Amino acid sequence: MSSKGARGVLVTGRSQAGLESAQKELGKGGVVVSSDARSLTDIDALASRVKAEFDTFDLLFVNAGLGLFTPLANTTETTFDEMFNLNAKGPFFAVQKLSPLMNQEALSSSRPRPANIKGMPLIAAYGGAKAALRSFARTFAAELLPRGFASTRCRPAPPRRRSSAKRFPIKTWPPSSWGR
Repeated sequence: MSSKGARGVLVTGRSQAGLESAQKELGKGGVVVSSDARSLTDIDALASRVKAEFDTFDLLFVNAGLGLFTPLANTTETTFDEMFNLNAKGPFFAVQKLSPLMNQEALSSSRPRPANIKGMPLIAAYGGAKAALRSFARTFAAELLPRGFASTRCRPAPPRRRSSAKRFPIKTWPPSSWGR
């Protein structure tokens, strides 16, 4: 984005390697912040950092996410909480805490996955959390519109690579069957 003329790009992440890679990609104009999307304390700190660094901003792209592949019978409360904390609770509170800092006509966007609309084996908790995110995006659009904001979702489309089949080992569920 910064190579396309965006100023003041801020990227968050948890892994040091990912943060270093992002900083290298963004260059001097980018700000990279270690922040855990599951932590309300980190989200509050991020909002304070955004306020201090930029005061306001134009685009919020909520893209944290992780899927754990667990059969329904083996899904534990810990797995369930992990999926909802990262894929639903974190994005909800990120938008809540950061939307007051957004400029008029700003854009909030998320990137849901096909799991939010298709029932697929091994990802019940993940799919439920992504469905919640899909609902949040619609609600955010309705609530933020009067303030001049737009809220959208990037079209979900998994990569069409053979490596996807390795991550989804069920032979009766080929990647070619995913909806677009």
